[in-house]
Parts: sequence; C-alpha cells; structure tokens
Amino acid sequence: MCEFKDPKSCLLCKKNLFVFEGRCLAVCPKGYRVNNPPTACRLLNLQDMGVIYFPFLIVALFITILSSLCNIRKSSVKRLGSTGGSTYFQNNVTTILACIGPLQFLAIGASVGLCFLFKLFVSGVIYYVLMITSLLINLAFLITFCCTFHNQKDQEFSKYRKRYPGCSKVISPLLTLCCSFKCNKMYYSNFGGFDMFKATWTSIDCYKIMLVVFGVVHIILIDLSAIYHSSIGMLHLDWNQLYVTLIEVFVLSLAGLILGIVELIHSVSSLSSASPEVVEGETEKLDIQFSRVTPTPKFVTTN
Repeated sequence: MCEFKDPKSCLLCKKNLFVFEGRCLAVCPKGYRVNNPPTACRLLNLQDMGVIYFPFLIVALFITILSSLCNIRKSSVKRLGSTGGSTYFQNNVTTILACIGPLQFLAIGASVGLCFLFKLFVSGVIYYVLMITSLLINLAFLITFCCTFHNQKDQEFSKYRKRYPGCSKVISPLLTLCCSFKCNKMYYSNFGGFDMFKATWTSIDCYKIMLVVFGVVHIILIDLSAIYHSSIGMLHLDWNQLYVTLIEVFVLSLAGLILGIVELIHSVSSLSSASPEVVEGETEKLDIQFSRVTPTPKFVTTN
C-alpha cells in the first residue's frame, strides 16, 4: 500500500517486509527493530534494553564491607584504653565517602548518557540545560579545589608526597579532578592501617578549613542537586535501565549527603591523627606500654 499523492512512498508492505522511511525492507537497519504487530521499523528505546539491576549499589556495598573489614583489622591492634571505637567509626565513614564518590559520578554520567542516547527528555529541555549547567559548575568546582589543594606549601605533606609520589601526584589528583572531590579524603582515611593513607600536615587547621568549606559546597552543589534531578526523573519514567540508574544516583547521593554531614560534625577529631605531634605522641605511648608489658630481665650470679 502506497501514499496516494506519492506512489513511491509505502505505507504498508507485504508479509515479511517492513516499512522504513517509505520503503519496504526485509531487515530493519541498525538501531531499529520491528514494531508489534510486525509492519514497520521503529527506533530502539529503553524498554528494548535488558535491565542490569543496581551495579553501582552492589559495588558500593562491596566497598563498604571491605572498608569495614580492613578498618576492623586496623582497630584490632589498638592499645587497651584507647578511643579505638570512635576512630574506627570516623575512618570508616571517611573511607566509604572517598570510595562512593566515583560511583556517584559514574551513576550520574550513566543516567545523562542514557537520556541523550535515547533522546529521552524527562521534563523538557530546560531540565537538561540545568543538568548540563550543574555538571559544568561541578567541573569548575573540582578544578578550583585541585588548584587550591596542590598549591598549599606544607612541610609535612611535602614529605608525604616524596614518599608516595604515585598516589599523591597521579592517582589521587586524577580521581579528584575526573570523578569527585571526595576522593581527596583517602589521604587521611587510615584505610586498613596502611601508611599510604596516613598523610600528615604541619598546618592541619588550614586543611580542615578547606575541607569544611569545600565539603559544604559539595553537599549543596552536587549531592542535593543529584537528589533533586533523580527524583524528578523517577516521577516521569517507567521501569527501565534509566529508572534503575536514577535510583542508584538518588541512594548514593543521599548516602553521600548523610555521611558528609556526619564527617563534617566530627571533622576535628577525624583529622586529629593527621597532625605530626599526635603521631609522635602515639609512638611514645606505645613505647611506654611496651616497656610495661615486657618483663625486665633478671641476672643471677653464682659463686
């Protein structure tokens, strides 16, 4: 069956042939599939994709369990009478924040990519203009933080950079700039008791102020914005891969918001171990306790 005014433009084809742009084809082009009932070719959409259930949340759960186990290993060697429980909680919160930051970034990127790939405008073009604006502001925020952080001239932190050049000059800056400000928290997370995650600063107060200021900005600019955008998307979508990804964005952003506030409240105590005076004091106390435990040898003389 063809168009009345244009006989070359097909409206309906014979059996086993499908209409595509006015022509009858035996196979639909790439990016298209046969509709139902099978009469024409239509664009693929999100409903045609299989759903991968919560990959980012599964990785986040694995990281949380791994972090807890590693920090338990570290706290198990704490001396008696110390504040091991409090330190364990603070270090665990910091480690989880640093690890879920890249996952939050990847989940947001995946949701934006799915929207544009399938030309799915959830609530108008203005919504996506705001989303792109938020991403650009986030990029400017990360660049500002990296420049501020790496321009600091601190004697103790300079020693740390010389000991671990790969972590301090390549891995952490790249993750912070490309993914999330939260990756910077690995410097003082004490993850697993490894020295690589025990950076120290001579002027720890300056670093604390910088973390508090940028932490508040990140919560307002990124976490709250991501929670809002994902909520709007879930209200307008059916169940598909994008819906699942938006759930992950919402959960990861909410977790980052709550843990970020908790860490800001405990920022003074959570960074206390990053002071060189505290590290020296800890070593002295351990030496004293060791001397108490180790028995003094006795020598017996014989005639």
